[in-house]
Amino acid sequence: MTMTPSAVILYGPPASGKDTITQALEQLDPRYAPYQRLKIGSGNARGYRLASPDELARLHGHGHVVYRNERYGNLYVVDQPHLSAILKSEQTPVLHLGQIAGIRAVTAYPARWITILLWCSRETTAVRAVARGLCRHRRTPHCMGRDS
Repeated sequence: MTMTPSAVILYGPPASGKDTITQALEQLDPRYAPYQRLKIGSGNARGYRLASPDELARLHGHGHVVYRNERYGNLYVVDQPHLSAILKSEQTPVLHLGQIAGIRAVTAYPARWITILLWCSRETTAVRAVARGLCRHRRTPHCMGRDS
């Protein structure tokens, strides 16, 4: 009997603790594997796999885009080949999402999904984002606690 593989979604605003929890899970059990979304665009590359528009077009052409969203002038993509590779290696992918639409799209992928909402106030998000160097001041959209 084959068991359905497990996967985790950490859902919440920027700086709500997704990276911290993912690191703790990895330390507790090496079977937890951070899922790095594809990023087409510029800016922070930490935690992403950078890709070109041509690579995205190829994924779309093969029907391998599980979910994509656009934020801050960049595209972010959950792709089937990378997600499948993690699951086939008997690891548990940990995805970071900030949109309900992303949760709906990703949980349609065959796995036993556990979705965890992480939350903090807009003020806390702004303070944390500034401390992490995500923004210079608290007035930018990213620092006001809007989805990433």
